[in-house]
Amino acid sequence: NANPFDLNALDVTFEQCYEEAKKSFTDSRKNNYHAAYKYLEAIKDKPIRSIKAPMMQQCIDACETTQQVEIKTVCHKVFDYAMKMEWLDHDPSRYLKSENPKERRKREVLTNEQIAALEGIGEWWSKITLMLVYSGMRTKELKELKPEWIDIENGCIDIQKAKNKSSLRQIPIHSHVMPLFEEYRDFGCNLFGYTHDGLNKALKIFCGHT
Repeated sequence: NANPFDLNALDVTFEQCYEEAKKSFTDSRKNNYHAAYKYLEAIKDKPIRSIKAPMMQQCIDACETTQQVEIKTVCHKVFDYAMKMEWLDHDPSRYLKSENPKERRKREVLTNEQIAALEGIGEWWSKITLMLVYSGMRTKELKELKPEWIDIENGCIDIQKAKNKSSLRQIPIHSHVMPLFEEYRDFGCNLFGYTHDGLNKALKIFCGHT
């Protein structure tokens, strides 16, 4: 009677806790956590009190990128919020594990034949792949590329934002992808519907058929 349990908390979902927890995310990590949260789609509508560690671990194991760590962090933050609200008496997220993606992910290099095949497809993901292959840019660098950094007249790209100072550089634009960068400059990445997960999925299908 002195400290009654809030019966409304029985129906609070993982997603509702996430929406509250994300208010404390720093601006520098907000986008990364939001991308990681997408891997938790299978449990977002479940009551927070019903979620067990194996459910979350399945979501983490389904990810084959460095986002494994961030998915685990999102779970920690969601359950930390639920614990602060005293909706739970234990935190199952403390049992979660993330593997080193460098150890579990096998990198595959596109062959010359596959690159030639990409040039005849014309889909957004094939265009993005060709731009990455011929420029050597990172996927994040391409997504954050501003139109004014693309100098078609002089045939180069001026990378003015990167993960460190040594990555700030000028990149020559190969003739094979000059029209693609010109199109990108005029319309931006929205023209291609570019998402990192979509690109990975498309390339897996493509490599499986070539």
